[in-house]
Amino acid sequence: MKPQGRYVPSRRSFCFLLAFLPLFGSLAAALQPRTSSRMSPVDESSIPPLVFQQYMNDLGDLDENRSSGAAGFVFENASNWPVHINKITPSCGCLTTRIAHLDYPPGSEGEFFIQIDSAGESSGPKRFDAVVSYETRDNDGKPRHQYEEKVWFKVTIPQKKLIVEPAAVIIYQAANGTPTRRMVQLMDSRDAEYKILSVESSHPQVHVNVIGPRPTNSGPKIQEVELVVQGTFPEKPTKAVINIQTDDSVYRSIRVPMLLQGMKPVEEETTPE
Repeated sequence: MKPQGRYVPSRRSFCFLLAFLPLFGSLAAALQPRTSSRMSPVDESSIPPLVFQQYMNDLGDLDENRSSGAAGFVFENASNWPVHINKITPSCGCLTTRIAHLDYPPGSEGEFFIQIDSAGESSGPKRFDAVVSYETRDNDGKPRHQYEEKVWFKVTIPQKKLIVEPAAVIIYQAANGTPTRRMVQLMDSRDAEYKILSVESSHPQVHVNVIGPRPTNSGPKIQEVELVVQGTFPEKPTKAVINIQTDDSVYRSIRVPMLLQGMKPVEEETTPE
């Protein structure tokens, strides 16, 4: 008789079992209860409808014979709803925006421009941006979702140019209406000669006077314009613009933005009797 003992699988049997392990695993997975593979719905408001050809525009070097340059941004309404542009807010008072239309049906293209006036900016490389605020509307013209997109552009302003100092004027007007005076200087490092033809203010309480060229032995030539703010203003900021017209071939029109704000009257302290 053969001796009784434990069964020891042969090497061939062991290899046979290993070969079928993947099959056993597939069968086990197939017997597991299935779960739904449907993707969760995408939030429509999280997908911006406007698609820009480029979000950064490089204007390169601004020519010395030009005081301004414009960056164009082309976009497409890639949604299924009409889009209305509410506003385009630039990051600097030296920038102005131009856009032909405010409403864009699905699939249509549009373009807007951001223009820089370099008179108030120092020389060297600059980077600016603008925020585009818009909304989709339903077929009845009612707003559906609000969006904001930001675009940028770069420009290098030349060394020899006319610089306005300060580029923007902020005045906190006294509550008693005492006139406030500020001086704006036009510093020109070029060889050209020019004259100020006229200066106008967009606000009736801001008066301007041309002081004329300041004699200098060296450095840039300086012309000065005096701003005189009269009367009182509300505490809410008020915007104004100073327009300077010259006979210069490059800087014919120079804009100086202003921000005016009234101050609260100082309350007198009373001492207890």
